Amino acid sequence: MNLTPSGRLEALWSYCETTSPRQQCNRKSASYGLVMSSSASSDTSLWVLPPESYAQVWRYMTLPKYLSLLQTGSLYFGRLDLMEDAWEGAPHMGGLEAEVRNLGTARDDVRAVARQSLLNLAAFQRRSTYVSCWHMAEEESAAMWSLYQQDNAGIAIQTDWHALNSSLDPWIPFLEAQVVYGSHFEGGGNHFNLPASLCTKRRSFAHEREARIIYLDAQKEFKTDMDYFKYQGTKIARPRDHALEARLAELPSGIPMKADIERLVGRVVLAPYMPPWVEEAVRETTARFGFEFPVGRSALDTDFPGWRS
Repeated sequence: MNLTPSGRLEALWSYCETTSPRQQCNRKSASYGLVMSSSASSDTSLWVLPPESYAQVWRYMTLPKYLSLLQTGSLYFGRLDLMEDAWEGAPHMGGLEAEVRNLGTARDDVRAVARQSLLNLAAFQRRSTYVSCWHMAEEESAAMWSLYQQDNAGIAIQTDWHALNSSLDPWIPFLEAQVVYGSHFEGGGNHFNLPASLCTKRRSFAHEREARIIYLDAQKEFKTDMDYFKYQGTKIARPRDHALEARLAELPSGIPMKADIERLVGRVVLAPYMPPWVEEAVRETTARFGFEFPVGRSALDTDFPGWRS
């Protein structure tokens, strides 16, 4: 399938509008591909795939976020453009320039309009996409603890990808992907692939080893607010700036998604060196909300025994 940038994105939208379960939507996304260079690249390092179902994943969080999870029974999805990485969700610039060259014109004014249209479309996607981010690892990470908890009072949820996936509503068309770490200025293939940019981050963030669940439904609300730049039969979507900006500004910074918390959580791990009174409060609060998953101390919560004389 060889579609224009807007065509690849709209094909993915259209499929996700069907009544197919989320698992089918994820399988279909491979062909509209969460691939950085859809049909044009044989470099599998550019492909973005869902994690294996048995993959162990972790979500590190502060105590208030954990309490919110228990109280609301919802998993928080943050807006892509508000993530720590300023290039989160940005397109691959090599693919963008290749798409402009594919227009087959040397006219600078046509190229400039096409380039800005693609950038506007990418910016629109960043602001209307929500993600739940997880750390893939067999064991807990000291680096992740240092990033996501304060005063030895955070927690981590450990689960596997199948449990996470099955805890969410199967009829909501989430997408799933492992994040690819690289440069937005190296390679990029021959096409501008918007879906792939949802799962691409700079190498500086590779320590996160991230897998994510992506919520695209907010984008569907804005599909009618597109006009098109055309050149010799090629159609490139761009948001209508005057109509769209105010509506995008009203989008929330995050969306809570209902989840089966008992199915989601494999176990809760307490931050290293958590004070005993905080540990007791976490255990009691978890039980008070009716959950029975195990709550245990961190494997890092040990001191060097010292030499024996």
